[in-house]
Amino acid sequence: MVGGIFSGEDALNTCEDAKTIVARCAAAGAPLDFWSINNYAWAALGIELRSGDFGIAKYRQQSGLPVMISETGHSSTESNFGGAAPRQAKAVPSQMWEALLSGAIGTHIFHWSDREMFGGYFLRERGFGFVQQNR
Repeated sequence: MVGGIFSGEDALNTCEDAKTIVARCAAAGAPLDFWSINNYAWAALGIELRSGDFGIAKYRQQSGLPVMISETGHSSTESNFGGAAPRQAKAVPSQMWEALLSGAIGTHIFHWSDREMFGGYFLRERGFGFVQQNR
């Protein structure tokens, strides 16, 4: 897997140069078939990051390859965006369809969480996935 996280937080944006990575892999005899990204849309109203479409288009253009979403989802314990936690159940399937309609060749929902011990700043991490560690 080669790819990056698309996020509105500068600290999460990688400095990977997709075009260079694709060229170097091809030159080494290991051409890439697709570009993979972890693309978490922000569950907030009124911002472009509410849609995962931008990340798909960005990396498809930069890499010149089809894009697969290797990880996406919404949190039922969302603490960064008011009102987002109760919308998780409806947002997760729509995130999958949005990725496919935006041109992704596939998508993987972050479905299993082993983070029940997380709290404080990381409280929102508990709610990703729909299968918890106690099954």
